[in-house]
Amino acid sequence: MARVPKTGLARRIREVLREKFSRKAFIPREVAEALGIPPGKEREKVGIALKDFRKRGEVVRLPNGKYRYIGGELKHGCPKPRFKLRIAKAIYFQKVFTLTEIAALAEANYWTVQRFIARNREWFEEVGKKRLAGEMHKVYRLLREDEFYQKFVLREEEKWQS
Repeated sequence: MARVPKTGLARRIREVLREKFSRKAFIPREVAEALGIPPGKEREKVGIALKDFRKRGEVVRLPNGKYRYIGGELKHGCPKPRFKLRIAKAIYFQKVFTLTEIAALAEANYWTVQRFIARNREWFEEVGKKRLAGEMHKVYRLLREDEFYQKFVLREEEKWQS
């Protein structure tokens, strides 16, 4: 397997995401424009890089097709963040969600997400039902967002920083 030479594109994309798109939804074209990349083959590389970021949990794809940067790029040699952190980040950025959506965003098992919700029931309320792929799914809403972020996301990130 041939090695692809590093061009620094991922580093530049992360910088733009941190500066311009932190906590905002975006599409790959907007990132490419912020980087000054003209339309064509080079812009396609931005989309490919965002797919890689999504696999690593650095960005999440929203139901409307846009992306949201959640940070957390990994240092070389560090293990992938645990499911609890990825689930908590996905919930924090979705706010209103189904278990299936969070499982897809966090790349976690459906049953792992269900256990997370059941164990932390005080943070969520059931707001209705939604039909997905012909089946009915419960829709949940995150309560006390800031407190949830401090208690779960920041605490879990601190564990992985050390």
